Amino acid sequence: MLAALHTSLSLALVAVASPSLAATSTFVVDASGGGDFTDLPLAISTAPPASIVVIKNGAYSGFTLDKRLTLVGEGPGVVINGMVIVQNVTTGSSTVIAGMTWNAGARVLNCTKPIVFDAIQSNELVFVQGSTDVRIARSTISTSAVFGFYQDGYPGLEVDGARVEFVESSSTGAAGADDYDPVQAYGGFGGDGLQAHGVGADVHIYRTNLQGGEGGAGIGTFEPYGDGGDGGHGLRLFGGARALVAGTSAFALTGGIGGYSSSYQSLAGTGRSLSADQSEVRYSGESVATVSTFQTLVEQPIPDDPSLFILSTPTAGQNETFRVRAEPGSTVDLLMGRNATITPYGNLEEDLLLQKLRVFHLGVVSGSGSVSLNFPMPAFPTGFVFFAQARVTLPSSEMRYSNSVPLIVR
Repeated sequence: MLAALHTSLSLALVAVASPSLAATSTFVVDASGGGDFTDLPLAISTAPPASIVVIKNGAYSGFTLDKRLTLVGEGPGVVINGMVIVQNVTTGSSTVIAGMTWNAGARVLNCTKPIVFDAIQSNELVFVQGSTDVRIARSTISTSAVFGFYQDGYPGLEVDGARVEFVESSSTGAAGADDYDPVQAYGGFGGDGLQAHGVGADVHIYRTNLQGGEGGAGIGTFEPYGDGGDGGHGLRLFGGARALVAGTSAFALTGGIGGYSSSYQSLAGTGRSLSADQSEVRYSGESVATVSTFQTLVEQPIPDDPSLFILSTPTAGQNETFRVRAEPGSTVDLLMGRNATITPYGNLEEDLLLQKLRVFHLGVVSGSGSVSLNFPMPAFPTGFVFFAQARVTLPSSEMRYSNSVPLIVR
């Protein structure tokens, strides 16, 4: 059965891919001079839309991307020392950036086509605004501490009126600034792990840790009056934002601890796991210890929503394992396709997130709460992209979708 499934999948994806692959240009960027370019800005401006850009380990300048490209780095050793800006991508299918470190963070602005980040380490804020489909997978975001009086920490990931899927990842808000004012000191508030706000903000969080930043210390240097800042929230929603959170208890939304206060040590508060103000949220599975809501619709589905993940980096010729976590006794189909789309399914439930090319029946979820598929990854070229999503039918006959998983072949 496995061999037949693998052959069917390979033929299906190759059939769709062949015409586009034949017309795809591939460029190599190597800071040491062994490729077509030595830095990214020129490579990006030169490469025609739909090209694949392979990036060797090295240090590179920040860049602006405003067309459909696939940028595939070798891993954390690809270091981008300036801001990464993805903006106004309005044509083509998915634009992909994978396998690199961002030292100055990123901005995604006003994109109407899918934007995919995979295996990214961002050392500063990632900000997404006015974009319809941004998918971040297997990535880590952490922001630097801020300095200066009364300065609050930045969130790790900030979403303003955009749809973002955040899967198998983590995000940590920055610590608030310490304040040593001689008379009365006020530490800054910690940044939120993920902050979403505004009408149209819609975040889908799976198997991901969100950590609020610590509050800054407030220490009066001449008089003992100082107030520490409150810790940041793990997930903060306000102004009409929506969120779906799913996973297992191995993942958590966690508030940051309050900053030290020289006068009233109990004044600074610990951030909430989840803070929601005039928003909508559905959460299950993940550890959410403390919740604060105001005029917010809250759903806690029973059983927990399903989730999908892979166990390794997709590599041509290597075995890959897909695993679905779902209610025991459920039946699972694995959907695969080359194009990321969004077809609304329910109110706060997950949507259909790809254009189905093939559907593979994985069977019944065991008592352990999971079912897996192992198969050899076909010999696709570097930069080949496809998507997977699980469709789960519960024992009650209710159907739910999991998150999507982008597969960018290395």
